[in-house]
Amino acid sequence: MWRVLRSRLTPLLTCLLVLGVLLSAYVMVQQALRHSADIPPQLTARALADAARGGATDATTQLNPPTGTTALLVRDGDIVAARPQWAGAMPPAGALQASEATGENRVTWKDTTGTRRALVVEQVSGQPHTYALAFQPLDPFEQAIDDATRVWLGASTAAVLVCVGWVLIEAKNPHGTDPRRSTTN
Repeated sequence: MWRVLRSRLTPLLTCLLVLGVLLSAYVMVQQALRHSADIPPQLTARALADAARGGATDATTQLNPPTGTTALLVRDGDIVAARPQWAGAMPPAGALQASEATGENRVTWKDTTGTRRALVVEQVSGQPHTYALAFQPLDPFEQAIDDATRVWLGASTAAVLVCVGWVLIEAKNPHGTDPRRSTTN
C-alpha cells in the first residue's frame, strides 16, 4: 500500500518542487533586473550631489553620466544645471521632498512623454532645497522582465506537462513502480 501511494505522490511532489525552484529563480531574476535599473541613476545622483557639496558652480560639467541617464541639479524648484540638456518636465515635487527625510529617494516616474523612468533623488547636504536628480528610461529593463516572464511560463508549462505525463504513466501501473510487483515478470 505504501509503495503504491509513494509512487503516486512522487510525481506530484517532484512537480511541486520543480515549480517552486522555477518560481524562486524567476523572482530572483526579476528583482535583480528591477534593482539594476536604479544603479546608474543612483551613482550619478551621488556624484552630482558630491560635486554640488564641493561648491562647483555647474556640477554637471564634472559628470559623464552613462548613456541614457540624465542628471539634473535642482535648487528651489528650478533646474540649475542638466547633463545632457533636459527640456522635459520636472519630476514631481513630492519625489524631491521625500528625499529630505532619508537623504535619498528612489521612485518610478512617468514623464510628460509617457516614458517610465527610474528616478533617484539625493538631497545635497548643507544646501537647503537643493537636490541632485538622475533618471533613465525603464523600457529595456521592462522588456527584460517580460522576456524572463515568458521563459518562466514556458518552463513551468513544460514541467507541469512532464509531471502530468508521469502521473498518467503511474496511474496505468497498478503496482506503482515496484518491478517486483509487476505483472509482466
